[in-house]
Amino acid sequence: MALDMPRFRINPCENTE
Repeated sequence: MALDMPRFRINPCENTE
């Protein structure tokens, strides 16, 4: 999980990068 990534912070659950 990229909880630290600002571009994926919107949907961290759907983030896979």
